[in-house]
Amino acid sequence: MPSVVTNTGALLAQKYLRATGNELNMVQNHVSSGLRVASSADDASSFAVAQGLRADIKSYTAVSSALAGAKAVATVAVTAAETISKRLEDVKAKIVQLSDESISAASRTSYQNDLTQMVSEVNTYLTSASYNGTNVLASTNNVKTVANINASTITFTAQNVQNLTLTTVTDSATGSTALTNLATFKATVDTALATLGANIKQADSQAEF
Repeated sequence: MPSVVTNTGALLAQKYLRATGNELNMVQNHVSSGLRVASSADDASSFAVAQGLRADIKSYTAVSSALAGAKAVATVAVTAAETISKRLEDVKAKIVQLSDESISAASRTSYQNDLTQMVSEVNTYLTSASYNGTNVLASTNNVKTVANINASTITFTAQNVQNLTLTTVTDSATGSTALTNLATFKATVDTALATLGANIKQADSQAEF
């Protein structure tokens, strides 16, 4: 009877060569993709889990970007409000100067011009507190942004601070009225600062989370 001669060594060599080739292909896939499990053929369950995690990572990145944009809107508003609050100290001092009935007409004109300019600056800061076309300091438009991949939100509350308006100060009586109006305006600005500051802290905490 004819016999079949089997070269066991050659078969083993071929087996190991195929295994080495498969491992090499897997390594090449890992290197080219940057992934330990590059496809479902490598490890179906691990690949499915990895795909889910990659989707979550992209979602978290989108949330972080949205939070940063909304925070920037509030930060610009807070910076403007802080600048306004400091400028109001000068406005108050000028009103007090104008309330002095003993000053000359020339001094009164000069002081009134200064006061008018200061009020104009304050209102410019107020209406210019915009970022990317959004102003939460001098409008009624809230800014709502996603805070989680589950689509929960954080609201940056619009403060709708109105322009500062003061009547001409000609004596102590009109000066007193102007100071009252100024105090009301400052209280509104301070409230806006507190609210927007709290919104920013909330956004920071959520972004850190």
